[in-house]
Amino acid sequence: MSIRDLESKGVLQILIAMLGIDDHSMIVSQIRALPDIGQGAAYTAINILKELQLIEELPSKRYNARVFKLTEKGIKLAKLLKEIDLLLKMD
Repeated sequence: MSIRDLESKGVLQILIAMLGIDDHSMIVSQIRALPDIGQGAAYTAINILKELQLIEELPSKRYNARVFKLTEKGIKLAKLLKEIDLLLKMD
């Protein structure tokens, strides 16, 4: 899978969004609420992130809420992506 594939499926956007949260975790409804991420795209991206071992599913304290958290690998990749994004925005 290429970077372009990951970007087109919303995977990179989700990684960066999760990095910006203190505990690096989100529930599905938060992922679906991200710009340009619909319900179908959210589940596709979650499956890709799980396959690549960039997120893990945590047991939920809430009924019917699926909680996902960045793995160490996911945190490292998200930090690199954020750094690349900042470099591209420099004057």
